[in-house]
Amino acid sequence: MKLSAIRNITRLLHIVDGAFIIAYFYSPLGNIAGLKQIITWFILPSIILSGIWLWKGHLLYKNLIRKK
Repeated sequence: MKLSAIRNITRLLHIVDGAFIIAYFYSPLGNIAGLKQIITWFILPSIILSGIWLWKGHLLYKNLIRKK
């Protein structure tokens, strides 16, 4: 898979997760009991990791993956 395709998938994941966070804060979804656990353990780490990949992914790819 090309690096551009990985970057597009990661960008889409980052945007969808961000939209989910916005919907959680600004809609009645915040009243659902288990949703806070899902956001805490899955959505926020996903946003953090995808943000790091979008920011420094080219260096990680160059140094870790391509040298094999």
